[in-house]
Amino acid sequence: MPPPPPPPPPPPLAAVDVPAAAATADAAFSSAGVVSTVCPVAPAGQLAPRARSTCEEQWHLAKETRKAAKRRLDETASVVKLLAVDRHAAVKRLDRQHSAAETAHKDAKRRLNRAVAAMKSLSEVIIDVVDYLFGSC
Repeated sequence: MPPPPPPPPPPPLAAVDVPAAAATADAAFSSAGVVSTVCPVAPAGQLAPRARSTCEEQWHLAKETRKAAKRRLDETASVVKLLAVDRHAAVKRLDRQHSAAETAHKDAKRRLNRAVAAMKSLSEVIIDVVDYLFGSC
């Protein structure tokens, strides 16, 4: 798509309508030898923006590029911070899970050792009872 045509140049100062009162006051000051400070100025609505020169356009593009790069850098920094927070939460969760699993394993090992000790004790009692009942008399 071709770029839009450049805006028309601003009108020359001579073509600007000056109110009659200002022209009369200007003539009165000129005849009195006083320099007039009233300058005919075009209303702001009539001035069209002028086209940028190549140098101005390059400067503007460089400025916009820097702004975009800064925005991306800020976005990247915030994403890195979020990832760090997520990582910290995941590590804490895994630590808790590992700790819980480790505790459960220790409890199971302790119960197994107690069960083995109880079985040994029971087998000794059974042997004593058998020896007593059918023992060597």
